Amino acid sequence: MKMHIRKFLSLLLFSIVLVFPAYSNQLDTLKLEKMVLFEKQWKYHQGDNAEWANTTFPDSDWETVNSLLDLDSMRSDMWNGISWFRYKILVDPSARGKIVGLHIVTFGASEIYFNGKLAHKFGKVSSVTDSEKTYYTVETIPIQLDSSDTQVIAVRYSNHQGIRLFKKYGLRAKHAGFGILLEPFETSVKEKTIITSQILLFFGITIALAVLHLFFFLFYSRQKENLYYSLFTGTLAYLFLSTYLTLTLHFNGELYLIYSMSGLLVLTLLIITYNLFLYSIFYPKMPKQLWGFIIFGILLSAAQLSRLSREWIFNFVYIPFIINR
Repeated sequence: MKMHIRKFLSLLLFSIVLVFPAYSNQLDTLKLEKMVLFEKQWKYHQGDNAEWANTTFPDSDWETVNSLLDLDSMRSDMWNGISWFRYKILVDPSARGKIVGLHIVTFGASEIYFNGKLAHKFGKVSSVTDSEKTYYTVETIPIQLDSSDTQVIAVRYSNHQGIRLFKKYGLRAKHAGFGILLEPFETSVKEKTIITSQILLFFGITIALAVLHLFFFLFYSRQKENLYYSLFTGTLAYLFLSTYLTLTLHFNGELYLIYSMSGLLVLTLLIITYNLFLYSIFYPKMPKQLWGFIIFGILLSAAQLSRLSREWIFNFVYIPFIINR
């Protein structure tokens, strides 16, 4: 149970903030014993050429970059909307010929090539802004390793909205690139199934408590603690459901960015309803300090909400239910 919770927290951090440990895996040996994160030491070239997917293509003169593409620190001329990335891996003999699970987290669109063959597409990559379809997902795809000792991942990648989002949302949108994670495929599928099942279980429990205590309040409205507890568990249920949908569905890149930014609103609501519930049990009258805290929370949430574009306010309410945007 603890192992699955740690795995869940690891995937959640990986998917929301795109922050990885500092690995230098270029030509490191890939084994099938644990999760391997790839972000540094990618070969990078702007432009678009199908030959760059070939395993034998010479990329020694390409730039070496972090695949996350930190717009806050990289040169302004390094990103024009579409590029290719290449990564060479030494594969341990015990792993050759096996199937690995590949996770990619990105706000753009990507095509994943493994040893020169197209393995999967996420969204629609294009050199034209209007033709591009960005794609955010936390998804595992099976990759068949061959018998070679050195194998190549090539990524055709576009994200024309990256600079615009960085200017609009600041450091929250500073990563225009992607992150890739490899691990044993069977382990990946099994653990994701367990994680999503646990999340759905917690969602079922919290939504049931929310509905039950709402009915208690409706039948006996003097007991305000039932209302506050219903709001608290209902907010928890929303968090569990939205986390489940984040791990299983895909979103438009900007839509997911706004969804992640909205987390402060939900967290504030969670803290407020929890405190209202506790004070309603132990105090006959709500203390003034609590109302001050609530007002502060509302103002903080309003400040966060004001940073979101008006055209996204409607979508914010329905973000977890919007698919294939």
